[in-house]
Amino acid sequence: MNATQLVVALVFGCMVQPIYAREISLADTLSLAEKVSPDIQSGRARESQAKSDITIATSYLYPSLNLSAVDSWGLPGSGSPTPPDIGGILDSPYRNGFGIGVLARVSVFDLRPWLGRNVARAQSNSVQEQTKVVRLNTYLSTLQAFVDAARYLGQEHVWANIAKRVNSVEDTLKKRVKVGQYNDVARLLIQDQQDQAHIMQASFHERYLQAKKRVALFIDLDENEISVASALTFPKEVHHIHISVAKSPFLARAEFDVHAAKAQARQTLSEHFPRLYATASGGYLVNTRLVDPQYYSIWLGVTVPLFEGFRLVANDRRAGQVQQEKRSTVQATELALNESYARYDESINAARVELAMLDNERKASEQAIELAQDRFLNFLGSVIDLREALRDLTRIDGQIVDRKADLFLASSSKAILQGAVADDFKP
Repeated sequence: MNATQLVVALVFGCMVQPIYAREISLADTLSLAEKVSPDIQSGRARESQAKSDITIATSYLYPSLNLSAVDSWGLPGSGSPTPPDIGGILDSPYRNGFGIGVLARVSVFDLRPWLGRNVARAQSNSVQEQTKVVRLNTYLSTLQAFVDAARYLGQEHVWANIAKRVNSVEDTLKKRVKVGQYNDVARLLIQDQQDQAHIMQASFHERYLQAKKRVALFIDLDENEISVASALTFPKEVHHIHISVAKSPFLARAEFDVHAAKAQARQTLSEHFPRLYATASGGYLVNTRLVDPQYYSIWLGVTVPLFEGFRLVANDRRAGQVQQEKRSTVQATELALNESYARYDESINAARVELAMLDNERKASEQAIELAQDRFLNFLGSVIDLREALRDLTRIDGQIVDRKADLFLASSSKAILQGAVADDFKP
């Protein structure tokens, strides 16, 4: 390389900055997934809509007030029916010509708006819990991709370690084959094990990249900017997760649905009660006929439902059936959660027992490798013994990776079902 080529290489080497993948924790992964998830954003939009429904329901408790102006020609009273916002003295058949006035309406006694506001509040609480359920489902999907990536990376490391050990044996064996101490059969057997190790290492590396790509999709980052820790780094015991909520959102949503159904039933029942309305208006009329001009009007009325074609009775019956449905849903949700908890506990306990036994088995396997290697180097044992010992260690290490991943997945999934949020997974 001449001086010019060296300078160019140095310049470009300084300009090109390497991209280092940042190892991302589970807490950070879940937090990012929550921020970018379109399902969660849609749920929060539904929360805003539900809060607006409360405001709308509350508005019926207040009186309405309208300012109107009218003018008419010809036969007085021929403008009926007038729009509902124009009433009072302006709607009088005795008015003639121009008039301007204010109309106020209020429900003096009507239980429906009050109970309707309770329905809106209960439905809003249910929608909020539904958003939490969507968030937890997003967590579970993200967690599965995260653990898959960690599992595959751990298996890749296992096979890379075995490949390194087998390579050392292969180098020693090649030298002894050259001097006639071993035949080519032994060398080919070790070479076959080396090839298998490289194949499995490459296979799990590709799986890791694809799983990491899924993680990147959930958190909306470039897959080359992140990395996931190997499952070998996962704890052998259940990591304690402090859950900041007292009840699973799955169960809380079902219970709020019951509250909403009860509120809806009370509102339906209120349609049987009488309703009292009041209307007042005042203004200025240019001309009246047949009566003296009166610039105000007060109106009070009551209505009592007598017969609605069995609609009210059917509504009451339907409201009771909806309540029964929601109560059954609560029981079904509790049963499903308890079944899931039991299934996760089964996986947790099985993984803990297997990991404890695999630790002892791995120690024995390491001793077997050491003994087989010493016998091989001292011409006291065959390479087959060493090959089988290495295979046994590969099996054990692979099982350790899987059991650690299973333990981490089950304990984290259980915590998520119980209502854990991203910050609860921080150490």
